[in-house]
Order: sequence, then structure tokens, then C-alpha cells
Amino acid sequence: MRKLLFLSLLWPSSLLAQIPIEVIVGHKQLQHEFFFFEDFDQKARWSLFSMGRFAVDYEDSQRNSSFISSQVTYNFTTSWGLSSGAIYSEGDFAPILAVSYVYTNQSGNLFINLFPTWIIRDKAEYELFGLVFFTPKLNDKLNLFSQLIFGSIMNHRLNEHLFSYQQVRLGVDLVGKFQGGFGLDQNIIGGSAEVPSNYTYNLGIFLRKEF
Repeated sequence: MRKLLFLSLLWPSSLLAQIPIEVIVGHKQLQHEFFFFEDFDQKARWSLFSMGRFAVDYEDSQRNSSFISSQVTYNFTTSWGLSSGAIYSEGDFAPILAVSYVYTNQSGNLFINLFPTWIIRDKAEYELFGLVFFTPKLNDKLNLFSQLIFGSIMNHRLNEHLFSYQQVRLGVDLVGKFQGGFGLDQNIIGGSAEVPSNYTYNLGIFLRKEF
């Protein structure tokens, strides 16, 4: 079972889906990211979400980071589903189970996907992971592009914050070609009455294209 879950991390390279590839050149790090959604059937009962992120720090290689997550979702309705998959980060592997909630407005320019997630470890961790996209039309060739990806991880008792991150993108979408603009990544490690949190951020310019 563990091997099967690990193999799911390789699926992005084998599926014929449009994959958004992004590079952000920040004041502290260079970051590469990809993610996509893919339905397995016409009724969209089964779907795959996968995401990978790799960052290189300009000054300290110990701050380099990598993260890959893949999960298959069975959608009970157009809004609710149950997901299973795995995450891999910095040499650490863990299976996950999650609930999926999806909202799309009638115009199709607002998309929200939330994953309350159980990270299966000796001492379980819990995460609320989410994606929000808002891309209203500006004219025939240009859309506003705004994106928020976030996650917050708590310990097994839900009484201690372990790690949070937010990725904000704001720019324009040249329809059918690429997206670009400003990007901000924030990371918060720990945080309690006894141990102060460690906050870092990376501010820069991003360029994104679907392949």
C-alpha cells in the first residue's frame, strides 16, 4: 500500500492534462511550481489533483525546499468528495485522507477548492489546504489573474500550530498564452506561548504558462 501511494507522486508526468507551470523570481528565492486537476471520467466522479513545488535559496542551501502532493478524489456531488493520496517533503513521506469541497460561480471565473486533511503519521497531523482562483474578464484578450494557495497544519491534539503557508499571485492573464504579475510567498513555523513563531517571506515576479 505504501508503495502504491508513493507511485501516485509520479502520475503527473504520465497524464495528458494541461499543467500550469510557474516560476517566481523573488528577492530571496527562485521557485518553480506546477499543479493540475484531471477528471478520469465524463461525469467527473473520479479526479486527480497533484502539486509540486521546488525552491532554491540564493544565500543558504539549507533553506532549499521541495514538496509534492498527489491525491485521487471520489466526488459524491459536484461540491463534495473524499480524497486519498500522499505527500512527500524533504525526504519525509506520509499518506493522507481528506474531504474535498469545491465551489465554482456561474460565470466560471471564481473557483474554490478546500481539503480538510488527515496526515497519517505515528502522531497524526491535520491540515486545512485550499486553493482560490479569481479571473474576471477585462477585455477580449485579457483577464485579471488572482490566486491564493494556503495551508495550515496542526498537531494531533489540534492545540499546537506546526506550519502555515500562503502563496498569493496577482497579475494578468493573456488569454491562451500566459499569466504574469506579482507574487508573495509566506511561511510561518511553530508559534505558541512558549515558542515564538518563525516567519519568512519571498516577494517577486511570477510567470505562468499551461502546457
